[in-house]
Amino acid sequence: MRSAVILFVGIALILMFPAQLSAEDDMKKSLELDDAIKKMSESIISNLDADSKIVILNFDSTSKKMSDYLIDELSGRIVNDNHLVVVDRRNLDLLQNEMEFQLSGEVDDTSAQAIGKKLGAQFIVLGNIEFIGDVYRLVSRTIAVETATLKVYTSDFVKLSVLTAALYGEKYSGSKSSYVAKPYKAESGTKSSIGIRIGGALDLGSWNYAADWTNKLQDSYNRKISSSFYVDVDYMHFVFGGFGLGGSVGYHTAGSYMEYIESGNSIKMTIPVVDMGLLCSYSFLLKKFEFSILGGVNMAVPAGKLKVKNSYSGTFEFKNDKPYYIGFVGGAYLGYRIKAHSSILFDMHYIHDFAPITCENFKFFTRNSLVLSLGYKYRF
Repeated sequence: MRSAVILFVGIALILMFPAQLSAEDDMKKSLELDDAIKKMSESIISNLDADSKIVILNFDSTSKKMSDYLIDELSGRIVNDNHLVVVDRRNLDLLQNEMEFQLSGEVDDTSAQAIGKKLGAQFIVLGNIEFIGDVYRLVSRTIAVETATLKVYTSDFVKLSVLTAALYGEKYSGSKSSYVAKPYKAESGTKSSIGIRIGGALDLGSWNYAADWTNKLQDSYNRKISSSFYVDVDYMHFVFGGFGLGGSVGYHTAGSYMEYIESGNSIKMTIPVVDMGLLCSYSFLLKKFEFSILGGVNMAVPAGKLKVKNSYSGTFEFKNDKPYYIGFVGGAYLGYRIKAHSSILFDMHYIHDFAPITCENFKFFTRNSLVLSLGYKYRF
């Protein structure tokens, strides 16, 4: 299990800290935001036939202000050039209500084509802006509605500035070194999140009757770490700021493992458990990273019989006496945004049951589990 944990951490570091372009090279290539929009509009105009009808559909961003600004400025520049015909955004708003589609966040190409056809457009423009290193990267794609082929593609680096800071609700004091990203809720522009995590649980269960058995056997013991596969899903609804309320459901095989020193005997106990937690959390996002701390009440529901494996006498099964065990859960995760509304994350949390696992009126062990996992979170 130790090698598995090292592997989990290694993969997390590789995924969370991808190689970035050097800040010096990025700044050499970067433009002011308005200049980047101008360059984008010129590229679109020069590559499309006169009087082509286009709809500027969406620019994916963690900030609605930034998304709206990009759409409005690009639309204005193309309209004022008088080379192309731009669909009025009011028509798009009416269609959005009619077709019940969502323009916030990412819009897939299939949905974009359907919208374009409905509006009678020949081309649709989609884009996104994201933070990379010390600059923003602004990308646009102009797609032909009928053939779904990519007609125009642009990509430019955008400087940090007073304008970009204002659109993201951040602070900028005039230089890169003094740029301060104001922590704000990771779910900016969204209300909920759903995630899945897969990893391993390290159990150091306290053996309630170990002392009695040790005295009877006149033998000392070492308590070992028991390990198992762990998977869980969670849902969080953000009530205000970065504070959220939600729940999680997880599964793993809890255990306790003891080795007796004098006799050489070993006893390992395992029981499959479904964890159901009621959680509160606080999340914030800083540039490309997000951090969350959480805690709450956990209810562990046994999903099978307790198995006791004795190296001397074999394996025995015991029926559980209680339908559930109450405890607490607490932890934190570090996430790295791969897209505007989705992140990969490394999670670490601790689960403790208040009462010991009890079978046939006998108290076996109290669960203490440290869970390490990798996961994916999507905000909507």
